[in-house]
Amino acid sequence: MEINKDQKVSSRVWQGIKFAIKWMWLLTMFLLGVTLFALLPSEIFEYSVSLSELDLVEEFYLLWLLIFTYKYVKLCLMVKAPFMRKLITPFVYQAYFCLFVVACLMIAHLAFDFSINKIDEMPWLNLSSYFGTTLVTLYSYQVLKNSAGTNVPDEPNSLNETELSQC
Repeated sequence: MEINKDQKVSSRVWQGIKFAIKWMWLLTMFLLGVTLFALLPSEIFEYSVSLSELDLVEEFYLLWLLIFTYKYVKLCLMVKAPFMRKLITPFVYQAYFCLFVVACLMIAHLAFDFSINKIDEMPWLNLSSYFGTTLVTLYSYQVLKNSAGTNVPDEPNSLNETELSQC
């Protein structure tokens, strides 16, 4: 059976193109997610950088972000996933969520004559954006925890009997 060299080279070229497109897409989503998180303080601290001017929802959200960051770093130290996966996971899912919200706003604009000026008249929009961001980051945490290929304990100090017998 004779192997066609042109087909082998074209297959390698196609695989290289697919790999480059995949990583360009992931890099773009990562940069979009990082940008969204970088713009978060300007959304929370609208008028000045003062904790006294924050709403209760914003205070709870900041507290939740601190707790999530701590737990995520702790998970990253326990998981045997590649470094890039650990780094980009929450930002990529945040970018996907942003694209979903933008698509929904475009559909609302086309179908219901929704304008950007009406966003300021909707106080529930801030609450829903914080809630959506929370759900997306929790989902990214679970994805990293489940895709690691290891059983990550819920508590880092909880050892089962097999781990104790190995000590």
